[in-house]
Amino acid sequence: MGTPVDDKSTDWAGYAVSSRSTPFTCVEATWTQPAVLCQGTSLKAVAFWVGIGGVGQAGLVQTGTETQCTHGSPVIAVWQQSLPREPYAVVMDLAVAVGDRVHAMVLAGSRSSYILTVENLTSGATASATAVNKTVNPTTAEWITEAPTLGCPAHCSVATLPDFGTVTFSGVSTTIGGVNGPFDAAGLVHTRTTLATAAGITRASVSATGKDGRSFAVTWERP
Repeated sequence: MGTPVDDKSTDWAGYAVSSRSTPFTCVEATWTQPAVLCQGTSLKAVAFWVGIGGVGQAGLVQTGTETQCTHGSPVIAVWQQSLPREPYAVVMDLAVAVGDRVHAMVLAGSRSSYILTVENLTSGATASATAVNKTVNPTTAEWITEAPTLGCPAHCSVATLPDFGTVTFSGVSTTIGGVNGPFDAAGLVHTRTTLATAAGITRASVSATGKDGRSFAVTWERP
């Protein structure tokens, strides 16, 4: 068992792990795309993703799905992003519907290259992209439900969080030193992050890790 830590964020809910020095070469997870309740006409959004980097650094490679509530209707997109080179998410050519099983993976290659893949396990279709990112320190990895930043570059703000119910991340794993294992493995610091307002009020809660060390759930609490 690794070292557990609890934290809060104004835009992330989920788990991040740190190896302190040894790089992660793969991070992956599976989830079911939820039905999102889009009440009202204001712009709301929620994203689900996996990534390498990002914790305490400017570099991050990430991929997953996002639901935006536009004029009261949910729109689902698959995306990837390589920070800081790509300040905004890049949409990938893959259809995902409510109830589809989605598998997302970031795989590290040679010379700071990363392959970002999302597979719709329900339809069998896959989308992939390659990113070269020399900024990323690959000693951290994440599995996150996010209230993304919208309105950039003119008026950047963290999105209102629509009701997505509960989403379970399963098959959660990392590969480090050539060994694939659970994200709470010995030698790793795994941080459970609750999404909360600046005043500390919970917007999305995060469960403890499953008995297999490869699953957890994120539950919507409030916008």
